[in-house]
Amino acid sequence: AEAVALGVRQPRLAFSFRFPEKDYIAFRSLADLMVDNRAYNGHTTGADTLWAGVPAVLTAGRHLAGRAGATFASALGTSSMVTTSLRAYEDSVFDLGSNPPRLTRMRRRLLDMRGTAPLFDLERLAQGQHRLAVAMWGVFAAGNLPMHIIAAR
Repeated sequence: AEAVALGVRQPRLAFSFRFPEKDYIAFRSLADLMVDNRAYNGHTTGADTLWAGVPAVLTAGRHLAGRAGATFASALGTSSMVTTSLRAYEDSVFDLGSNPPRLTRMRRRLLDMRGTAPLFDLERLAQGQHRLAVAMWGVFAAGNLPMHIIAAR
């Protein structure tokens, strides 16, 4: 009701409950633009929406929960999607929302990156997680106190 009162036409909004897995990404792909919030970024939903080819306006928050969007953009090489101020965030949403050809180009680029972008390389992610687990076990097995372990890129 609030969005409609602000002038958003009803067919422009789509709310959902849980979907069967086979329909989940397809529903995400219906969006024109993902508008993430600064306090708590989309995380898994955000990554899935980017995988669906939906361009995004992301933020670089101060806390872990608010930095996922900037991390995703870094892994995609699309830092232009990240905003650092409320004004830039609003401007970016307005600019993209009123520029369908640019949204189409961004969507095409995201879809093209599915096979190459580190964000979508789940095998590489799993291998990195495995290396970290082996390193943590090595620290423990050697009788050392817990320590920070840095993951190499």
